[in-house]
Amino acid sequence: MAMAWETQLKNYDAERKERSGTLDEVSDHPLRQSIITVHDGRIKKCAGTSSSSASSSTSGTPRRTSATTSSSCGGFDPLASLHPLSSALEGLDPLTLMSAEETVDKNEPCVTKNATLDESFEPWAVKKSGILAKYSTSEKLSITTSFLSGGEKVVVKTQGSVSDKVKNRLEQLDDFEEGSVKEMLNLSQQEYIVRIEELNQALKESWEQDQKVKALKIAIQCSKLLVDTSVIQFYPSKFVLITDILDNFGNLVYQRIHSKAEYVRPGTRIAVPLLENFTPDQVPESAKETCRNWFFKIASVRELIPRFYVETAILRSYSFLTQKEYSRALMRLTRVICGIGDPLVAAYARCYLCRVGMSVAPEVREHVLENFWDFLLTYPQIQRPLVQTTLAQQHMTMATYLTLYCPALDWILQCGAYRAPESILTEVLAKCKSQCHSGLLLNSIMTAFKPEFIANRALEFVIIMKDCDDSAFPKHILFRTLGLCLVVSDPPEEHKLQVLNEVWKIVSKFRCPAEYMSCAEVWIEYPCKHFSKQEINTFIGAVLKQLTPDRAFEAHYSQLATIVDRILAHVHDFSMLFSMDHFLPFLDLLQKESLKVDVCKNIMESFLKYQKEPTHDLVIINALMYICKAMHNSVDALTLEDERRQIGALICGFLQCVSFGRDFEQQLSFYVDARAAFSSLDPVLIQLVQNVNLLAMCTRQVVKGHHTRKTSAFVKACAAYCFITIPSLDGVLNRLELYLLSGQVAVLNQCLSQADACFKAAISLLPEMPSTMELE
Repeated sequence: MAMAWETQLKNYDAERKERSGTLDEVSDHPLRQSIITVHDGRIKKCAGTSSSSASSSTSGTPRRTSATTSSSCGGFDPLASLHPLSSALEGLDPLTLMSAEETVDKNEPCVTKNATLDESFEPWAVKKSGILAKYSTSEKLSITTSFLSGGEKVVVKTQGSVSDKVKNRLEQLDDFEEGSVKEMLNLSQQEYIVRIEELNQALKESWEQDQKVKALKIAIQCSKLLVDTSVIQFYPSKFVLITDILDNFGNLVYQRIHSKAEYVRPGTRIAVPLLENFTPDQVPESAKETCRNWFFKIASVRELIPRFYVETAILRSYSFLTQKEYSRALMRLTRVICGIGDPLVAAYARCYLCRVGMSVAPEVREHVLENFWDFLLTYPQIQRPLVQTTLAQQHMTMATYLTLYCPALDWILQCGAYRAPESILTEVLAKCKSQCHSGLLLNSIMTAFKPEFIANRALEFVIIMKDCDDSAFPKHILFRTLGLCLVVSDPPEEHKLQVLNEVWKIVSKFRCPAEYMSCAEVWIEYPCKHFSKQEINTFIGAVLKQLTPDRAFEAHYSQLATIVDRILAHVHDFSMLFSMDHFLPFLDLLQKESLKVDVCKNIMESFLKYQKEPTHDLVIINALMYICKAMHNSVDALTLEDERRQIGALICGFLQCVSFGRDFEQQLSFYVDARAAFSSLDPVLIQLVQNVNLLAMCTRQVVKGHHTRKTSAFVKACAAYCFITIPSLDGVLNRLELYLLSGQVAVLNQCLSQADACFKAAISLLPEMPSTMELE
């Protein structure tokens, strides 16, 4: 029986909507291997990465994660095994244990990446150049490394008691093949710096060649160099050189993780690079795993100092994990430093931690003062026998040794004092008085805190410094630092004179001219700013008295020049300046010609800048004549043309500033003296001829063209002055022009015979004129 088929009508759009499921965007494959996470001592197994993501958002401390199966290539993953300290911690990773012990503080402020330091905070880049210049050595240095050519082989033995599991974990980091580590001996300072730069280049090349483990090894070996204090005088400079390499390594790690972290914007499927102000929620899990992996590798380093320095170097990478980790990490690393036995090495480790902390999280400051309090607690270690023995072996005094701490302490206290209220200074001073009464600490306190705070307590600081032991820390450094603060900020009005008197009672007792001058070149500004001519003159006289015996001034020319420059910066009344009976004798101490000429130039430039009106003060004129003669007498056949031009311009400016008004005869007499004093400079002679011609025309203007016997004799004298002076010039064109000008002036003043002589002289120069001339 045949059946009739009928087509059933279907609504395909309705069925498609009914059967379609909701699609969620994911960043992981659903068949990814299970992750085992150790948390609070309990093992939790979870599929995918949701659990790992949740844990990373609540705490930035890296947690050990390992795949349940080996890698596809069959190789052993050194990070898959337990931490080398797991036997002591009953299987717990130390970072996991620390994270478990510390609860998350919900009120902890997040670090803002936009936080920046203002101009009042002196950056490390400025400080380190001064450290490299100051802390140098002539002794021989050594480097132990496996990444440079040359040197003697050193056998590196591994500890037999280390288990195979731990050894496999560590062998990639700090176990080297026997004979691969070489020690370079007898390096000069410059050779040492070159070798350090070679290590820096080796690190960069290893990274570019994707040899990340080798780059880490280089960073570890560089950190180990900071343990060596065999040439202790050079240690601050070594710290600067090595930490530059560590900073470079930290930046490479950060950029590596940042390049792997692509962010998928909500509502899109397009992956874009992370923005500068990213949040941990935007970082994909693969980048977080890479970040944790770096921290796990560094946590496996056995030696404390390399582990501390390398972890501190990559501290910025915590921003990929959480915004709330910096405070805990910085405090944890602060406690790690307590395990460093050498007080100098520990002080610079604290300096590096505070430096990195201020660069990655300037708003987090708790660790800074904690580092300073810890330094106060460990300060007595400086007096222990081991340190004394080291100083004796290196022939170094305790005072010199303590100055090695200055860069580290200055930086730590600068970080603590940045935008800090005055109450912090009160607290720091109180603890210093109660725990260790040290000039070293006072010096760093005055360097770090605002000059206004120091100036308000200037008298208190002077009293404290008087009681400090001079053998422990040089007093002249303390008074110099105080002077630098008082130059910037003024003490209370009622204390100004008392502070100066108390300070100079002590400074005047210094028997070493170098110590005395280090204070004098700073403190000269204090009386210039606050007191009269009498106090400034007394101060200059005291310096003269100190430096005259045994010609001690010969070793301090640069400081004497600095004193003059600082006087000129504040004293603009040159009548008062040159009336001081000690000022010109003070200039006589500058017997090094080149330096004396520079000082004389500065005096003349200052005079021309601030002397707005012409002067007829004989005190000023005689003093400046003496100074201009000193400049003129330095000119010889070897003097450069630019130098001649500069000196000539200054002397011409002085001649223009001298005016005796209607006393034309005295003015002409001054020009006669000037011609005798400055006969070697053509620009000055040209200026004198021009001035004398102007003087003759002024005389004609006064008598309105009708000369008396006296004025007629005067203008003839002026014409004779010009006629005698012009032949001294070297340039033919200059002589021709001045003869013509002087002849015209003589004609206007009815001196016909003088005019005739000038014109004849001009005509006689015509054969000497070149056929062509290039004029500027």
